[in-house]
Formats: sequence, structure tokens, C-alpha cells
Amino acid sequence: MSSKQASSLSGLQHAIAGGFAGACEVLGTMPLNTVKTQMQIHPHRYTSWIDATRKICFAPSLDSPSSALQLTRPRIDRLYYGMPPLLMGVVCKVAVRFSLFQHFEQQLQQRFVVLQDRVHLARMTAALGAGSVEAAVIHTPMDRLKTLRQNEIGHSIESQRYKGWQGVRLVLHDQGVSGLFKGFSACWLRQATSVPVRFLVFYGMKDRLQQVEQSAWRTPFLESLLCGGVAGGVSTLINNPIDVMKSRIQAQNTSRHVQAKYSGFADCVRKSLAAEGSAVLWHGLVPRMLRIVPGQAISFAAYEFICRQMQQHSTS
Repeated sequence: MSSKQASSLSGLQHAIAGGFAGACEVLGTMPLNTVKTQMQIHPHRYTSWIDATRKICFAPSLDSPSSALQLTRPRIDRLYYGMPPLLMGVVCKVAVRFSLFQHFEQQLQQRFVVLQDRVHLARMTAALGAGSVEAAVIHTPMDRLKTLRQNEIGHSIESQRYKGWQGVRLVLHDQGVSGLFKGFSACWLRQATSVPVRFLVFYGMKDRLQQVEQSAWRTPFLESLLCGGVAGGVSTLINNPIDVMKSRIQAQNTSRHVQAKYSGFADCVRKSLAAEGSAVLWHGLVPRMLRIVPGQAISFAAYEFICRQMQQHSTS
């Protein structure tokens, strides 16, 4: 489905399709999200994403993961720490992303004649606007709560403070509403780079495929999977350094009585590079790629599938 075909649907229909796509994405990739975040927050604990997965599931105390203390049964539930706020947030943010992207693109081409012949510029501008709104309204508080929860992996049950709605109440009590928006600049930078890149690559590949002779394997669903996966991979390579800084800033306990390690995005970059060198910029890249590539493939394919079903239903 091209972006022009998608414009025939209402904003609510795009939001419904986007919400469904977001739910599919989270349910399919949550464990790798946890592994990625742990490797970015605690880079010295793990030698690889496989080692991180093993220690998350088996070590009762990640501060002293000796073999004598290994659990006999894996704690698979740890891989889903922080899932409730993430699931709720991703459903909302992907709904906002797709509906606003279609709305902004349509309005830009109607109001600015020059953009009617410059489709890529219209798409990039629309995606930048959609990504900025989702970062400001949804993504930052969602990621803040998810990261705080995942940072408690390996702690005793008694010391875990950010579970479910208790985490929301605790952040609001200790830090006020601003506590939910720690790391906003990093989160905005990440979304301002990833969302435009994904839409440009996805629709660009779809347009090119339309010019290639049709083959037996090319169904609309498989095309969307392929284009979505490539779009996710390209965006991940571009903004992984930003994501590392975002995770570190949001993992901080920034209550009124605790001195934060990082005062902001620039301070986090400076201190991280000074302590760990340029390699710090690529921490968590492998699990992030393993999560985002299939995640975006699922998201775009599910979104387009629901949109096609809605179009068929409306014309039948």
C-alpha cells in the first residue's frame, strides 16, 4: 500500500491500525529490548548479548553473579520487566506516529504546492513532525518508566520500587511530573532521526519495488516485512549512540535527595566517552538490531495489513 492509497482512510483508522501494529511489535521483541537496555546501562557486566541473556535469567544477584549463586530454573519473567508501560506506550505512540504521519503528509502537499512534486521532502517533514509529537507526549515517560524497571533486574523483591503503577506514583512523589520526562532531549533526538529514516526507507523501497517486474514471492505482506526490516536496520545504525545516552540518563535515580550522575545529554556524552572511549556509542547494538529489525518489519507489515482490510471492507 502506497502512502497515497493510505490517505483514503480516516485518522482514526490509521490510529487503530498503528495501535495493533505496536502491540504486535512489543509482544514479539520484548526480551531483546530488556537485554539491549541492560547492556547499555551496565556495559561491564556482560561480554555479549548471549551472556547478558544468561545472567539476566539465571543470576539472583547481578552485582555478584558467581557460578555458585546461579539459579537452577531460569527467571524468564525478568526479560519482560517494564513491559506494561512499554506495551501501553508503544500502542499509543505507533498509533500517533502513523496517523499523524499520514495527516501531516496530506496537509503539507495540499498547502505547499512545491511539495507535491517533492514526495521525499514531504515524507521526511511529516515523519519528523510525527516523531517529535510521539517523543514529547508518549515516548519519553514510557521509556523512563521502562528503563527504571529494567534497571532493577537482579535486585531483591523487597528493594524493587518501580513495579507497575507503583513506579508511576513513586516517580511523581519523588521527582514530580518532570521526573517522567528525564532524558527528553535524547529521546527527541532519537525519534527525530529514526522516524523520518524509517518512513523514507520504507516508502522509498516500496516505490522502487513497484517498478520491478512482479514475481511469485512478492505478496504485499512480504514486501512490507522486507521494507520494514530494512528501514528498522538503517535507523538503528544511525542513532544507536543517541539511544545509549538516553538509556543511561533515564536509568538514573533523580529524586530530590540523590545527586544525578549526568546533568543532561551533553554531560552524559562527555563523561561516557571519557570513561569508556568511542566504543560506548555502540553498546547494545546487536540486541537492538535483533529487536528493531524484526520489530519494524512486524510493525509496518501489520499496519499495512490492517489498512488493506479496512479499505476492502469499506469498498465491499
